[in-house]
Amino acid sequence: MPAADAQRAVKSVRPAGGGTPVRGRRLSVERDSARMMRALKASYAAAQTLPHQAGYWDRTNSLSAAAEHDEGTRRLLRERARLLFKNNSYMAGMIRTLANDCVGTGPRLQVMPESDRPGARRDARRLEQAFAAWAYEVQLAEKLRICRQARGREGEIFAVQTTDASLRHPVKLGVRLIETDQCETPDLFVETPTRVSGIDFDGAGNPSRYHFLVEHPGSNSIGGATQESRVLPAGQVAHYYSPERPDDRRGVPEITPAMNRFAGLHRWIEATLANAENAASIFGVLEQSDDFGEAEDTKDPNGDDIIGYDPMETVDFEFNTIMTLPRGVKFSSHRADQPSEVFAVAVRMFIQDVARCLNMPRNIAEGNSADYNYASGRLDLQTYHRAIQIERSLMARRLLWPIFAWFMDEARLVGGLIPARYRRLDREMPRIEWRWDAFRHVDPQKEAAAQGSRLENGTTTLAREFSEQGEDWEEQLEQIARERDRKEELGLGSVTIGGGSEQEEADDETEEADA
Repeated sequence: MPAADAQRAVKSVRPAGGGTPVRGRRLSVERDSARMMRALKASYAAAQTLPHQAGYWDRTNSLSAAAEHDEGTRRLLRERARLLFKNNSYMAGMIRTLANDCVGTGPRLQVMPESDRPGARRDARRLEQAFAAWAYEVQLAEKLRICRQARGREGEIFAVQTTDASLRHPVKLGVRLIETDQCETPDLFVETPTRVSGIDFDGAGNPSRYHFLVEHPGSNSIGGATQESRVLPAGQVAHYYSPERPDDRRGVPEITPAMNRFAGLHRWIEATLANAENAASIFGVLEQSDDFGEAEDTKDPNGDDIIGYDPMETVDFEFNTIMTLPRGVKFSSHRADQPSEVFAVAVRMFIQDVARCLNMPRNIAEGNSADYNYASGRLDLQTYHRAIQIERSLMARRLLWPIFAWFMDEARLVGGLIPARYRRLDREMPRIEWRWDAFRHVDPQKEAAAQGSRLENGTTTLAREFSEQGEDWEEQLEQIARERDRKEELGLGSVTIGGGSEQEEADDETEEADA
């Protein structure tokens, strides 16, 4: 019963002949209303706090994303994440695998021609080639892989537009990566909706300025790092991070939910290894009878005791020998039961737990698909590849598009580098797409057969199929035409490279069908 209804119910309780309400009846109704409200709240199991859960739910809060991701919290999280990255092979492998799978050999620019005229297509290819040459010179693919690692490890990274006169390219545009530690405002003591540490925002909530420390706070320069900073307009900075809440202004490490699990996995492995080493260092145990000391032949000719081992005493044995033991002494070998049978299962569950927050399947995180079958491996890869596609779109939006805009601003100033249609400042930016490395199918023959069926029944196009392979369909068709003309020029029109003639292949197929 809602509180308002309960109050109305209390007011309506009166004696039979009118008059003032009965207090006892009023208290009864109030108790019933309170009991009903508690029952409604208790119907959610997550709204209850059981005694054994009190310590866990004590960490709940109602802070905003900006308050929860304050400078001190972000610093502590990224410092711990870096420590794990340097000392935990599983975490380092997961972060590097994400960067390699996401970026690969680097994205390739594809400019959409304004029309189907040969001149428009030729100009589009010319712009693509100019950008590809510049991207190779500035090592763009390598920097993008660094950015992807940084987002998993530190949560964010910044790319800044600079000038690099050492580039062997007419466009002297440089792209400098700056770690999140340097994006701080030294004189900011209280963060506001328009100012967080390192970033100023306009009234619409868009970044307007970025503050960067000249030196890294952890610099080992003489005299220590200074607090000197510089301010850059938002147009010269690309901020690569993924907000999780509406007012997220800064990023936190992707592996934040799994950091305690990484630490637990490290302790589990180290404890198991130490236990196994201790067990392996003990070869066996000597046990001597308690009543054997009363026997007459326990003395040698010199009168010394033949047996007389003290408790916890160690005895050396010679390697590769057969020896006898004194009377009354029993030897039993010590069995090293570590690692136990549950060790591999526990490690596997740890890895599956920590990899889940990265949208990575366990076999990729573990680097081992021994217990996977073909169907389960493909199913997990499909989810993983979908997550990578979404990450690529984020990288294109936050990094590649600003970088391409910087390149166009500089390329327009270099005469003859790009076509005239793209040098005009009054025209909009060309429509572009990015081609990434394709996800290789585990069974290329089945994929090729499926691709041929889709093309035959008209459910796909050459442009789409080549795009999924990270290739430009027009360039591929032009290359196929050149190869065909060259084969005819050399008299190889009916010969398949790597095999016999087309007639021979047809005969072979007929024989196989008959068989």
